Amino acid sequence: MTPSTLPRLAAAAAATLGLFASTPAFAQAASTAAAPQQVTRADVTKDIDAQFKTYDANGDGKLTKAELDTVMAKALGTAQAKLRAQMKADFDKIDTNHNAQISLTEWEAQQKLSIDPAKTNARFQQLDANKDGAISAAEYRNDTLSQFDKLDTNHDGIVSAAEGQAGSGGR
Repeated sequence: MTPSTLPRLAAAAAATLGLFASTPAFAQAASTAAAPQQVTRADVTKDIDAQFKTYDANGDGKLTKAELDTVMAKALGTAQAKLRAQMKADFDKIDTNHNAQISLTEWEAQQKLSIDPAKTNARFQQLDANKDGAISAAEYRNDTLSQFDKLDTNHDGIVSAAEGQAGSGGR
């Protein structure tokens, strides 16, 4: 297992365990961004209680360390299986000749970035304001400064954090 695998495994284990507000009520509320669902405290309480009952193996209303260890081990096993399956799928996608090895050529092929000539041409045309077939420093500067000026809504020569966030759509 590589160091980069550990965060993916931890995230998968957390999701499988039902951590980070993954009760069915929260999942339902978050599942449809177009039509947000309402979730009540009672719904979440019901989900948490049901989850607790599945973890409480002896039904005594308390979770022992052993019961929690069992739940964690099961969740970790499930997460590891999911991760292994995803890693195999990723490997198989790169291993185009299916010889169970990734050659340098196969690795390089999956690493290449593609450039859309139409997008490059459109951007060039946008920057080349005087249409002389070249982008001068002034044309390049004007495009960037135009974007800055759009963000600087109070025109004080400073883009504040609030202006920047508003201009990026709150991202």
